[in-house]
Amino acid sequence: MKELLKNVLRGFCIGGGSITPGVSGGTMAIFLGVYERLLEAVATIHKTPLRSLRLILPVAAGAGCGLFALAAPLQLFTARFPLFSKIVFCLLALAGLFIFIEKTLSGPPKGRDYLFLSGGFLLSLASDYFLTQYCVQAEGAAALFLV
Repeated sequence: MKELLKNVLRGFCIGGGSITPGVSGGTMAIFLGVYERLLEAVATIHKTPLRSLRLILPVAAGAGCGLFALAAPLQLFTARFPLFSKIVFCLLALAGLFIFIEKTLSGPPKGRDYLFLSGGFLLSLASDYFLTQYCVQAEGAAALFLV
């Protein structure tokens, strides 16, 4: 029962991460330590359906709850605090990059790892800046669609 509740809460965080700009559900799954187990459960669902579904169903239910429970507060947060929310989302994306690198590298980071990380982060910031400038100048639903 304790593991069931943990998986529902993990799913809730994954669902919340899925609707948060700069964060993905996959990144949240890696951070929470459930990503590899989910992949294995999906890959072996035809061999061990009950075992696989004991993980997949609670995580999926939690993700659905997270999506619905956090969508309105997130929209309210971004509407009331647009600049602050952009800063928070950029910091979450940066933290997600470091977590992803830590979880995926087999050894200590090398210089090229930091080079690619810096390049990707600068590219992300540049695209965010240009899209934001476009949306400030443009009006209507087309501008919101780009963001």
